[in-house]
Amino acid sequence: MNTENRAAYNPRVSASHARPNINVTPLIDVLLVMLIIFMVAAPLKPSRFLTKIPSQPDRIRSVDLPHPIDNLVVTIKM
Repeated sequence: MNTENRAAYNPRVSASHARPNINVTPLIDVLLVMLIIFMVAAPLKPSRFLTKIPSQPDRIRSVDLPHPIDNLVVTIKM
């Protein structure tokens, strides 16, 4: 039995010689399932997004504001 195998099974061997064994199989399984779900769900998304844009007012009036407006509020109603 070499030093690497002894470190894995013997707690008295220093931690610097221990080599962790990480099982990545469950991670790959989850990623593959998520990939399949997204591939099936992608064609089901709506092809366009319907919006109502307000028309331009009849009279355009300008208002002098004390400071420029930095905010834009958008409301989406379903």
